[in-house]
Amino acid sequence: QLSFYLALAPVGTTWSLDALRQARRLYVDPTQGFESAILEPRTSPAFIAPCSLRILQLYLVGNYLLFAMTVTQGAGESWFSGEVLFGALQNPFLARFSPSDLPISLGICEAVSMVAVVWAVSMPALAFQQRTIPWMLGLGGGLHIFVGLLFTTGWTGHLLLAFYPLFVSGKAVVGATVRLVQSKADTPYTVAYDTFCP
Repeated sequence: QLSFYLALAPVGTTWSLDALRQARRLYVDPTQGFESAILEPRTSPAFIAPCSLRILQLYLVGNYLLFAMTVTQGAGESWFSGEVLFGALQNPFLARFSPSDLPISLGICEAVSMVAVVWAVSMPALAFQQRTIPWMLGLGGGLHIFVGLLFTTGWTGHLLLAFYPLFVSGKAVVGATVRLVQSKADTPYTVAYDTFCP
């Protein structure tokens, strides 16, 4: 319920960390004395993520960090060796396929287990850098698809995918839409018009 309140809450962004970081980046030292700070002119409106958006993003990152802490403390070496995942695939109550129908080696389970933990731990660094967000979302979606296809554990954990669009910027969506429209607008058209029409 807290997530819905935060998503719908009107919040000010003046004192947000993003606003302070942007002001620090645009600040120019005065040439002499105690002159007022000079800001570079803005060429376009600046987008600052509201606090509610940042909190929901941190909520998602925190969930994956909690997952990483749980598996490393609870399972320990058996997780990193792939034995936990391998054992789950042998369990007829958890796995969708029997080991004879879908044989997966212990080495593959070890690699997937390591990728899952490394990805969950590195999410804070990946989630807030524009160039790494697509990699984060792609790898996370792939891991969720892997779990959903191989196990019958329900979709509760996969509800976290609903938070993924929070990391897609409006600028990226607009840019993709413009490129899509422009690609279809390259077809030449013959326009017939009446010369007496104003």
